[in-house]
Amino acid sequence: MHISITGDLGSGKSSVAKILCEKLGYNFISTGVIQRNLALEKGMNTLEFNQYAAENKEVDNYIDQHLKDINEGDESYILDSRLAWFFVNKSFKINLIAFNQIAAQRILNDNDRIGEPNTTDIDKKMIESEKRRNLENSRFEKTYGVKFDLLDSFDLIIDTSYASLEQVVETILNAYAKWSQNVMFNKIWFSAKRMYPLESFRVIYFDSTKAIQEDMRKNGFDEDYPISLLRLDNYFFIYDGYKRFSVSLSNNLSLIPVEVVAREKEEIMHGLSVEQYVKERFRLSVVHDWEKAHSFKYLDYPAL
Repeated sequence: MHISITGDLGSGKSSVAKILCEKLGYNFISTGVIQRNLALEKGMNTLEFNQYAAENKEVDNYIDQHLKDINEGDESYILDSRLAWFFVNKSFKINLIAFNQIAAQRILNDNDRIGEPNTTDIDKKMIESEKRRNLENSRFEKTYGVKFDLLDSFDLIIDTSYASLEQVVETILNAYAKWSQNVMFNKIWFSAKRMYPLESFRVIYFDSTKAIQEDMRKNGFDEDYPISLLRLDNYFFIYDGYKRFSVSLSNNLSLIPVEVVAREKEEIMHGLSVEQYVKERFRLSVVHDWEKAHSFKYLDYPAL
């Protein structure tokens, strides 16, 4: 079996993949390293090389063949690759995500990363990463008809923004073991700071959360009771689970199980679509109340 890991630049793909290789004894391949080495041979940085690759199919053909050979082979691999999930269909497919600001800072702090554009400004790095991601996604869609869907294309999705490498690896190994045995497991693990409240903090009573808080301190978040979310414009809003959300913030949990119950135009209740439901209820003042009560700040706010 194989494990394919895709995700945002700076989400920790390579670091996680290498630790998994050590723990599982699998082989390791990184198409990103292959690309950076090819870029160096041509005297290009990664952004320039992605623009070059968009016009020269031999780059994708060369990398794709590596993945196709692995899919047909017998050895087990950890694959750090944007498209391994697509080419290696026998793999456990993981997508790692991270907030743009955090991912950009990680890239800037990584002295071992070769071939990056020469930028020391975090805002410029965010722009570069977004441009590179868009170039790759456009190329993949044009060449293979591949459209990334965070919720549908992967077996496991982890928000690494505030989680340690150890937490991410442990979450992957637990899910992988269950997947290998055809046992149900929670597919999505987010930071509470990625989800936005639609109800006032005043509906949460401290007395009613004390038992939950104590249990969570001892045992962590119960995977059998994920927080229910709605997705709109790549943002996630809480539909059910406000007490667990509050306790997660209070306990500063880095990863909690969630489920996305509906998205965009899908109907959520009483003939209302997710879009209508969220826009009717979302208020920045409510969000700020939650921030103040739990002493934190979101990195971004939906413009609805």
